[in-house]
Amino acid sequence: MKNSIALEYWKHTALNLGQAARDLRYFYYHPDADKIAAEGTLKHYSYSGVRRIRSLGNNIFYSVIPPHWHHSKADLESMMPASAKEWFLHGYAPWSYPDPSKAKK
Repeated sequence: MKNSIALEYWKHTALNLGQAARDLRYFYYHPDADKIAAEGTLKHYSYSGVRRIRSLGNNIFYSVIPPHWHHSKADLESMMPASAKEWFLHGYAPWSYPDPSKAKK
């Protein structure tokens, strides 16, 4: 099945923007910060912010570059059965919205 490059790009972008939205929502909380300092402390907040800003930059970067630059054809084909909304939600809250490529099979 030949997929539209625009559709692949759109769904991939939705996933990465969902991840970026999660970074913004949990900007002052990152699980790695729990190993550094107690939650609620200035050190925890600052470490979380540093981790989230890196992740946010990474997610925005990967949302704008073409997905075929860093994903296989099989990866992109597995995204096709699900909608862009499902991919966004999976990126935003993967604990609530499981991987749509596995759920649709």
